Amino acid sequence: MFTKIVVVQTAFIGDCILILPMVQSLRTHFPHASIAVVTNPVAAEVFRNHPAIDEVLQFDKRGGD
Repeated sequence: MFTKIVVVQTAFIGDCILILPMVQSLRTHFPHASIAVVTNPVAAEVFRNHPAIDEVLQFDKRGGD
C-alpha cells in the first residue's frame, strides 16, 4: 500500500517554519510515504529543499493565482 500525506499550511512564514519538526516526524513514522506540503508562494522556499518533503504545492489564498 502506498501512502500519500498532504500537509496544508498557508499561514505566515513563521507558522510554516513551526511545522517542520512535524513533517520530519511524519517522515520518520512513514518512511515510504509521499509527503506533500500546500503553502503560500512566499513560504514555498522554506519547504522546497527539505529532505522529508517530496512535493511543494503553492496556493495563493489571497487570490494572486
